[in-house]
Amino acid sequence: MFIIFIMISSAACAHQPITLFCHGIVDTSKQADRYTNGLQEPKKSFDFPDAAIPEGYNLNNLIFTACNFFGKPVNRNAMYMGHDQDIVTLEQQIKPDINYILYGVSRGGFAAITYLAEKNPENIQALIIDSAPANIISAVDEFQHAIGYKFAEDKKTQEYVFNYLFPAYVINSKPSVENIANITNKNLPVFIVHAKTDTRVHIRSAWQLYVAFLQAGFTSVYLIELDQGKHAYYMQGPDSEKYLQALHSFYKKHNFNYDSTFATIDNLEIFQPDIDDILKKITADKHDMQKNYEQQKSYNGIILSCLTIVTAAILIAQRNL
Repeated sequence: MFIIFIMISSAACAHQPITLFCHGIVDTSKQADRYTNGLQEPKKSFDFPDAAIPEGYNLNNLIFTACNFFGKPVNRNAMYMGHDQDIVTLEQQIKPDINYILYGVSRGGFAAITYLAEKNPENIQALIIDSAPANIISAVDEFQHAIGYKFAEDKKTQEYVFNYLFPAYVINSKPSVENIANITNKNLPVFIVHAKTDTRVHIRSAWQLYVAFLQAGFTSVYLIELDQGKHAYYMQGPDSEKYLQALHSFYKKHNFNYDSTFATIDNLEIFQPDIDDILKKITADKHDMQKNYEQQKSYNGIILSCLTIVTAAILIAQRNL
């Protein structure tokens, strides 16, 4: 009986794709250790170029050393932000005669989409996207709205600002959300998870990606919105069980290995909201962003006026002394 069990288990593993974990920026392949309950065997992780220790004695090396002291490797000269050498590195991990599930966190998810769109491999069986940005450059515009001051009005200027911060980023790179339509396998199962409280990458990115996949004609797309979660630490957060239940139920539905402890959701349609409802969320979010910008801009004006009055009062007082 034991031998039969071993034979069945071996056969199951033989048909199970390798889960290839793609880590985010300011991290390494060890990020996969935080996703142990979600990564089914066989699994593999690797390092993107920015995880490497920079050579020489320069500003980039100094920044890396300082940040790495706190466990956050920041190699700006190798941060390709999901493009260029990130795609080359990802492609090098994939053997054409082996099937894979791509599991990307943040930049890793962005890179996975870009890789699929540019290379269209036939051996990718599923795509899992955790807290991935829909458009890397949008971070600049979001920052402008947050501080109430626009220093880069158009997308091109925003891209140059981003390139200044991350010099390895290639100007005119195409955002993943615009690349989705170029993926030819529309039957690819896609699992998107994002937390409403993620302060690094706003949940609007998940909405935009979900809509883009549906509009491109994908047939099996799921959107899991967690109420709480810290960026890249969702599985350590209060909604980890919801995440794992949805993920392993996704595995089960699409005939991958799964943990029966978590695969308890039979109707995954609850994670397939109507596209019109998501479009309404996106529209409302744009309105909120603009409203917050106007409020912050108004606060900035009040602060500037107060500073001007105080400065003038000090100058007048000095003259009268």
